[in-house]
Amino acid sequence: MEEDGVLVGTGSFRVDREAALKKLAAFQLDDQELLTPWVRLAVARGASRFLVDTRNHRVTLGFDGRPLPPAAVKDPLGPLLGATQRRPEDVYLAAGYLGFSKAAEALELVSDADGTRLYGVAGREAALRKAVRALPGRLQWCPLSLRVDGEPVELGRPAGLQWTEKGTDFCVAASDTPWDEASRLRLCVHGVSAQTLERDTPWAAVDAFIRDNTLSLDASLARVVEDARMEGLVKRLGGRVRDFVRREALAQKAEAPALQRLLSAESYRDAWKGKPYRESGALMSLAERFMNVKPLSRESYELVLRARARVRWLRACCLGRLGEFQQDAKERTRRVLWTAPLFLHCRGGWVSLRDLACVRNRVGFVPLADSPGRGRDFAHGVRPAEVVWAIGNDDCDDLGRLFEGAVGRPR
Repeated sequence: MEEDGVLVGTGSFRVDREAALKKLAAFQLDDQELLTPWVRLAVARGASRFLVDTRNHRVTLGFDGRPLPPAAVKDPLGPLLGATQRRPEDVYLAAGYLGFSKAAEALELVSDADGTRLYGVAGREAALRKAVRALPGRLQWCPLSLRVDGEPVELGRPAGLQWTEKGTDFCVAASDTPWDEASRLRLCVHGVSAQTLERDTPWAAVDAFIRDNTLSLDASLARVVEDARMEGLVKRLGGRVRDFVRREALAQKAEAPALQRLLSAESYRDAWKGKPYRESGALMSLAERFMNVKPLSRESYELVLRARARVRWLRACCLGRLGEFQQDAKERTRRVLWTAPLFLHCRGGWVSLRDLACVRNRVGFVPLADSPGRGRDFAHGVRPAEVVWAIGNDDCDDLGRLFEGAVGRPR
């Protein structure tokens, strides 16, 4: 049986503040993250502008919005060594100040009615350059404007269907890898992107953003804690994917006639093959000028590129989600997918999966040709308007996925 311990004395210990902060600095932000806590602080304080100036071996950060409390200006590092309950903006300030002390010296923090500024003398200039280069890529859905060394920097904005629900902003777009099963979901907190999740979402793979300032960040301030709150937002986004699929299918129906006209010109078929736009060369410019050749419109070319991406994504949405038309027609999204114009035929018009399924049921296969003229080379009473015209290899591949083992070519 153990004996009870004997109290021999009591006392207290004192943390060396400067030594503790130096040790914490070694485990804080990576160089490329040195500026992100300041951006988050700016957004949390209601700012609309953010500037970084690293010229002449000095560094200045600045933003507008509500000024910081005097106590925070006097002791910006307090929250790291203080109470366990910390507001996000207190942590942003402390971590930002601490991290920035790795790259600059003689820091001076000022915050008043004119905004908040941090001044310093550049120390590790390579670290500062790395942080400045990385910053625009982290501000993909940021409410701030950004200036670096006096010049405006254009920030990315997510494209797609956007909506706000219960204080959370969502944006969903068709995946640019349509046949992948997992969706890519990027999380944004106070203007800065955190990690990108891979999750299965109902109906389709999407590229999406979730912007919510109540999500919790881990100690690195670069990742969101994957807790019940975050998973609930992912589930909420997934519940809207079906509506997005139907919206995109209806948009394809509306744009199909214009696409058909563009693809009747051979010059726009490169876009349907996924080739990027290129300015006209010297010979083409001469042809446009002297031979009455219609110039290639960049706007129209990029419209075809976007339509191609959407059509391929809609084709991928159909795989494994459609059964028999008579049964599927009872549900709106499946009905729209069955009837959407997803492939061109050899007369230059469009065919739907319902059209192609009817042909397969009648002749035993889905006819495919790589040029409009070959649509007449089929027997079995197949009409050219029932033959899929494969402008590019992706048309062949996608049709093969949707009608596996039932695609036939002319002999």
